[in-house]
Amino acid sequence: MADQKISEFAEITSPLGADFLPALRAGVNKRISVVNLFTNTTIVTGLGFTPLNAAADYVSNFMGRIGPITLTSADLNGLSGAGLSGIGTGTGGILNTGTTTIGADTDSDGVGSVVLQTRTLNRFTVNNDGTLTAAGKKLTLGDTSVADAARIDLKTKSTIIASLFTKTFEFVGTGPGGASYSNHTFGLFYNEPAVAGDPTFSLSHEPKFSQAGDPYQTEIYYSWQDPTHTFSLRPWGMVIQHDDGENEFTMQGHISFLRNHANGGGTFGRWTDDGTLDLSYLSTCCVVFKNNATGLKWRNAANTNTLAPVYIDGSDHTVIGVGGGGSDVLIAANNMTGQNIYAGTLGGNGDTDTNFTFTGANSVVAFAGGAAQLAIETTGLRLVNHLTFDGANTKDIGGSGLTPRNIFAGTLVETPALNITAGGSTSISTGVGSVKMTSANAANNAAWIPIKYAGTTYYVPGWTTHAP
Repeated sequence: MADQKISEFAEITSPLGADFLPALRAGVNKRISVVNLFTNTTIVTGLGFTPLNAAADYVSNFMGRIGPITLTSADLNGLSGAGLSGIGTGTGGILNTGTTTIGADTDSDGVGSVVLQTRTLNRFTVNNDGTLTAAGKKLTLGDTSVADAARIDLKTKSTIIASLFTKTFEFVGTGPGGASYSNHTFGLFYNEPAVAGDPTFSLSHEPKFSQAGDPYQTEIYYSWQDPTHTFSLRPWGMVIQHDDGENEFTMQGHISFLRNHANGGGTFGRWTDDGTLDLSYLSTCCVVFKNNATGLKWRNAANTNTLAPVYIDGSDHTVIGVGGGGSDVLIAANNMTGQNIYAGTLGGNGDTDTNFTFTGANSVVAFAGGAAQLAIETTGLRLVNHLTFDGANTKDIGGSGLTPRNIFAGTLVETPALNITAGGSTSISTGVGSVKMTSANAANNAAWIPIKYAGTTYYVPGWTTHAP
């Protein structure tokens, strides 16, 4: 670049008077050469100086440089930049090939912050104590053009990092019906990337989008990975369907139910991972249902429907089994106590054709093997089949004060003898009697019939006919 004369500069001003060195502005990409200033006789004489004519008389060495000197940015190192203009309102920037430091409160008196502005308004402040303040409604991080949109890492020690980030995961052909979809995950993670010896866990909020861009469900879940990073699980999670609002809550492991501290605290129930619901911790634990509701249900053995074995009907009756005979009820109990039992048929022990049947016509019929044996009716007790006794039975029919008035029988059979315990006599006198037949003919007896009286067996003659 060729040197210029003072007269060639874009502007010459001397705001302090003619006796002072004028302020010069060379314009864009112009420079001031010190040697030109001090060797130009016209300028120097006009300023009242003696021209420097010999090379040894003018500046020939500046910061180790020989000859004409051009000031560079390095010549200004260490100088204060206070009062510089063109940075706050200009379109330029501060660019360095290395680290750039923007500092405040260099005297460490506790006063001063680093403030970033737009439109002359404070937008972001690094406070004197190191905290950050965003003056706007939001703080946006990341670039929407990349999948891993934004992330904030918090270092908890030398290698463990907690992160708050958003990220998009793409899945091909693994959605409902084999559809492809995207996960837009917003999560809070600990120990990610994973470092051995510490567990990794996260709390995630994850809308799922179809490839057409329509969201169809949202998952909210907590995930955990063991310190060796060999297995992971989701202790709990929830899925919400967007089309109908249906949602499902899931939990792995045991669930404990705790009382409020004001009620004494502690566990009142537990749902274990083997399916057991244990409410035995307190005497007040119970499950309450509205009356005439099916309440608890059990699926039948065929897995075709569900049955409500116990409920309270509209008349506050406790119902065991589905009403209307819709299910069989097996009661496995050694003893049962109740005020009244109303039933159509009472049977048990697997004998389907042996039971007591309540006919609904003021009678009860006892069946054995499908055949009626005994009927209790309004007219009395009726034997439909035989009345028999075990051969070793020593019990009596009737007893003291329980003697039947009349016994009507078609055939009375006794083996070995008909036993009459009282009412007869064993006194024998000299009188002679006779047995008269129905006819005038005589007949010999054909048998002796044993009758036991007062423990002694007596024999009564018997005839095959009463009219010989």
